[in-house]
Amino acid sequence: MDCEKAHLRRLDFRTGILLSLLAIGIIWEASGYPISDSYGGVQNVWYVSPALFPLLVGGLLLLLH
Repeated sequence: MDCEKAHLRRLDFRTGILLSLLAIGIIWEASGYPISDSYGGVQNVWYVSPALFPLLVGGLLLLLH
């Protein structure tokens, strides 16, 4: 029983590392997206940015893994 728990803990640790790397990769990729931009003469603010959702997902995944 203890051997099984130790095995599951090792797997949980590996999963945590993989999720952290995935979250960092998402944040890294989304950091290249424009945060605010001008399109057709209209200035877009940060909350309509295409980077907002991936940054939010990456940040929450990193926080809650």
